[in-house]
Amino acid sequence: MPKIGWSFKGWISGADIREVTETETGNVIDVSKMSAAEVADKLNACTWLIALGDHLYSSKSIENFDFEADGSD
Repeated sequence: MPKIGWSFKGWISGADIREVTETETGNVIDVSKMSAAEVADKLNACTWLIALGDHLYSSKSIENFDFEADGSD
């Protein structure tokens, strides 16, 4: 399977975050009733993770560039 690497940058506004994954345990947590500030703080501290792919298609401000082969095929 080909492996591809690329750079991307952008900004996603108003993402509806319902679930996060705990970094240490891999457990999924329902955060739908939490404040946005609390969720953002945990994400910034790398305590929780979100799946970026869940939010890319709703954003019009993501730019992908510099695709290249990453490793041997």
